[in-house]
Amino acid sequence: MISTTSHSICSAAAAVQAAQRQAAAAEAAGRAQAQALISTVQATLDEQRRTRAAEQRRQVYVEFLDAAQACQMPLCSPAAGQAAICPAAAPSAVG
Repeated sequence: MISTTSHSICSAAAAVQAAQRQAAAAEAAGRAQAQALISTVQATLDEQRRTRAAEQRRQVYVEFLDAAQACQMPLCSPAAGQAAICPAAAPSAVG
């Protein structure tokens, strides 16, 4: 009877150790998976930031080109005595 009880105790101890190892492995895998998810989300956010910044630069450039084009073609006719929209089209005050 003692040997059966001893065997059961040893089997239970081995099962507990195996369960502890399995729990530790599952925890490590979960942490690795969480870190991978965090890295993926961070990379996505970084890409979105870069895309927004590039779009903002493009928009500013379009506005700059529009302003440059407006300076080349004044909306008001200086010949008719009206000031042009673009200061560069107005007569120079520098002498």
